[in-house]
Amino acid sequence: GGNSFGGANAQQGTGSYGYKPNGADGDLSQQAILPLASLSPYRQRWTIKVRVTFKSPVRTYQGKAGPGTMAKIHILDENGDEMEVTMWREGVELFYEMLEQDKVYYISRATVKMADKRFSTLSAQYAMTLETTSLVQPASDDGVIKKVSFNFVQLNNVADVEENKYIDICAVILNVGEVAQIQTKRGDNVSKRNIILGDQSQVSLELTLWGERAENFDVPVGSVLACKGVRVSNYNGKSLGSTRSTAIETNPDIPEAHALRGWYDSQGAQNQFQTLTTARGSGAGGRGQDPEISIEQVKEKGQMADSQVYMSARATVCHFRNKRGNDQDRPRVSYPACPTCRKKLQNHTGSWFCEKCQADAQPEYRYILSLRICDDSGSTWVSAFDDVGRELLGYSAGEIEEWAEAEDPTFTRVFDEATFESYVFRLRAKQEVYNGESKTKTVIMSARKIDYVQDTAKMIQEIASSM
Repeated sequence: GGNSFGGANAQQGTGSYGYKPNGADGDLSQQAILPLASLSPYRQRWTIKVRVTFKSPVRTYQGKAGPGTMAKIHILDENGDEMEVTMWREGVELFYEMLEQDKVYYISRATVKMADKRFSTLSAQYAMTLETTSLVQPASDDGVIKKVSFNFVQLNNVADVEENKYIDICAVILNVGEVAQIQTKRGDNVSKRNIILGDQSQVSLELTLWGERAENFDVPVGSVLACKGVRVSNYNGKSLGSTRSTAIETNPDIPEAHALRGWYDSQGAQNQFQTLTTARGSGAGGRGQDPEISIEQVKEKGQMADSQVYMSARATVCHFRNKRGNDQDRPRVSYPACPTCRKKLQNHTGSWFCEKCQADAQPEYRYILSLRICDDSGSTWVSAFDDVGRELLGYSAGEIEEWAEAEDPTFTRVFDEATFESYVFRLRAKQEVYNGESKTKTVIMSARKIDYVQDTAKMIQEIASSM
């Protein structure tokens, strides 16, 4: 017949990517469009119109037939149904470059099979594979198909979700941990970063980011994250983990994110959160998970800690150690960071070079502050990095560096104005060894300016509830 595929009768298409049936114009826009929900392994002829909502990097693997490549995309139709699509070897060569995230396409002649729930972040019953005989054709974007489809689970309901299930969440960032390096069972070093998230249910839990996503994450506390396809874990209570297929949007333009941000700005930032994730040395520590303690108690807990310990304290900035000016003997207030990996750049004869990326780069200055904080019980030295530095000083590290180099008096004025300001600090303390001697290193994880009106009202409420 005139609709045979492959072999000597196949001819390369012009409007579509892949192969076209003999004697047909191959214009998929003229075909009847079926919904994703109607596809199954038993349906032979179909055409769908979908948006690509996720596109993975190409991965290489070692198979029985030798090395190969594979990649995945997620597709979404106008009814909000989704499906995962995999490309292997020749499929990657044929389709990967032309399939762009957020663009709309017609697809036909792909293989549909049962989805492997162990590896899919979507809830769809079936998954799709693009073969060399498949057809893919760009489609006009009339805006009918949404950019992304979320099915949010409120954080207090995560406690009831089975382990290894994939869910979508919309939550506000309460705390951002630092990047840590861990070694996998295979001996590889992998970057990880733990983030504490909360929502209107007054519940917080931990989300772990991995690899480049962990290294490049630069979103401040108070921002809203919409996460699609995060995996639920029962490790240390309940926690969430990202995968290669997890999609994360920052402050998305959706009603759920607007409502959450409004709630957080008006009252959530001052609230106490019940955590579903048990604190552990690898970086738990969401805001509001434990009572505030004195600076003297902070020092005592830090000295006794076998591993990392998280604490909250209400204290005042009493001194910045590293007001550098042009005195090169003093510590710097910032360092020239690579904008890609954030490692310190090296200055080679007037140009900046990143040893990790092996490339020239323009420096992006980031804070490395040392300051003393105090209350009526005592004082202690603490460190602060970029997000907290911006919160304390009100300017970027790049602006501060420019004023320092130019000997602009604004440099000194900014530090003077930031001194004697009071905050509720979220602190992390751990023991580190210098020259064979153990010392406590305390880092500010977040700093919230004290709102005396709201705090007084909260204290009155607590007193009333205890009577």
